[in-house]
Amino acid sequence: MSSKASARPEQINLASLPRDELFTRARAAGRESLGDAEALQPFADQMFLNWVNVHMPSSAGQTEDEFGKLVDAAHDEFFVGLNEGVVTYLCAQKVGSGPDVIEQFDALLSDESMKAWRIFNVLAFMAAGLDDDRAGELPVRCAVTELRDDVEKLASSIMNLAWKVRRG
Repeated sequence: MSSKASARPEQINLASLPRDELFTRARAAGRESLGDAEALQPFADQMFLNWVNVHMPSSAGQTEDEFGKLVDAAHDEFFVGLNEGVVTYLCAQKVGSGPDVIEQFDALLSDESMKAWRIFNVLAFMAAGLDDDRAGELPVRCAVTELRDDVEKLASSIMNLAWKVRRG
C-alpha cells in the first residue's frame, strides 16, 4: 500500500498546475473553508477544548458532575456561536458591498431563517409521529428529537441575527 495520497479521478492534482493557478486556488480554498461546515468539523472540537482549557481551567469548587454539565452546556453554546459565525461569514461572502448591503444581508438571513424553521417543523412533526424508542433498537425518536432541538437553536440564532441586522 502506498503512503502517498492520490487525487480522486475527478480531481486535478494542483501540483501539476502553474504556480500562479495553484496559489489562486489555494487562497480561494482557504477563504471558502471558513464557510464550509465539513471543512471546519475536524477542528471544531479542538477549538472548543482549547477554549475550555483557557477559560474554564478548573471546576471552581463545583462537583465533577456539576462541572461536566457546565462544560456540556458551554459546548452547546459554543457551537451555536460557531454556527452563527459561519452564517455571518457566508452572508458577508454572498452580499458583497454597497449602499444596500444591510437590505441584502437581512434578506439573506431571513431566507436562511425561513429554511431552518421549515426543517424544524418537519423534524417536530416527525418526532411527534414516532413511537418511543425501545431498548436494543436504534434510538430514532431520540435522534430526531435532538436534531429538532439543534435546528430550533440554529433557526433562533439566525432569526436573532436578522433582527440585529435590521436594528443596526
